[in-house]
Amino acid sequence: MQHFFNGRNSHNTSGMFRRQLCAAMRSDPRMAQEITAALSLCTNLVSATWKDDDEAMEAVFMPFLEVLMTLPLKELTVRTMYDVGDRAWTLLSSMTGMRRLSVWSFKPPRVLQGWAAQLGPTLRHLELGYCLHVPPITLISVFSQLPLLRNLRLWGVPSTAIPSIMACLPNLIVLDTDYLQYGNYPFPSTPLPHLQQLTIRTSPLPASGSDELWNWTCSLIPHEGSLQSFSLVSFEIEIPLSFITRLIRRHGAAEPSINPTRHSRTRYSPLLLGLQRARNIRFGRAQMQTITPQHSLLRRRPRRTRRDSRRNV
Repeated sequence: MQHFFNGRNSHNTSGMFRRQLCAAMRSDPRMAQEITAALSLCTNLVSATWKDDDEAMEAVFMPFLEVLMTLPLKELTVRTMYDVGDRAWTLLSSMTGMRRLSVWSFKPPRVLQGWAAQLGPTLRHLELGYCLHVPPITLISVFSQLPLLRNLRLWGVPSTAIPSIMACLPNLIVLDTDYLQYGNYPFPSTPLPHLQQLTIRTSPLPASGSDELWNWTCSLIPHEGSLQSFSLVSFEIEIPLSFITRLIRRHGAAEPSINPTRHSRTRYSPLLLGLQRARNIRFGRAQMQTITPQHSLLRRRPRRTRRDSRRNV
């Protein structure tokens, strides 16, 4: 169940309220009956979100899911720190007609096994929030049944397996994924889709691993001129000029976007002054800021002399 609160502690308050609500519904079945009865009246509902970090999620989720199955849903989000449960997953797997789906299931991860075939004819947007330790062959089998997918957000997959997943998705234009430097999977012979938007999220890397990141990123966008937007989200990383110029030469109209997270220490090469060909290079958190050769961050500050120091005394 999703609840919204305003204020600085809204996230913690929301999570505490959900846990209390779930505990109350388990102890008082009439509460769940009244809520599901009201939900069943929403006959035009097309989008639903369920967030629950209670270990006994399935018992509370099932009555709501049974009602959701009767509604014309096109978009669904399910997020839980624990497993949704086998009964709930079996019921979810029979859903059809979905256009947008987001699944976060940590223990164990659920990656659409047994559901992908029903989703294939309609699914366009997919977010899988936790795929760590899922064998790449399992993921490739799932994604091969989703040929119409256009927007994919995927976390916890070895980076070497990402190209093989992309090769299953000829209509993919938006990819948001993290860079996980482990595993070894062969590059596919099937052509990759023409990505228009690419977002890479990475943690701090050693100098040797940084070179692999840039080469891997470029391998995801081999089609000249297809990329329209590139975003890199990192806590601390140094971006070499060679990568940015390589990106611009292959995708001249692209907008390289550098998005450090809070408290990040991303370092920009001084040679960014030479990137007059780029339309813009942006950075920031919630609000972007354009960096141009005339930007104050890139202008060389005049050297203060001893005479200037005396004048300020």
